[in-house]
Amino acid sequence: MTPIPAPPLATRSASVTHLHRAIPAPRVCQWIEGEPTPDDSCKCGAPSAPGHAYCGPHLRRAYRIPPDAQPTP
Repeated sequence: MTPIPAPPLATRSASVTHLHRAIPAPRVCQWIEGEPTPDDSCKCGAPSAPGHAYCGPHLRRAYRIPPDAQPTP
């Protein structure tokens, strides 16, 4: 089954979903420190690594490579 391409943005209705997709994602670390708060003050807030939601230190904590999966020299 061939997917049908979406119509150009100019012909779409202005919905919240479409507007949300047009707004770029924040470029700050989304790592939650402590209890979550409604105003996001619990998030790290450091610049995020390119293409990721976390800064470098939190990215390393979130995506650890198991010791048995690391290549041997």
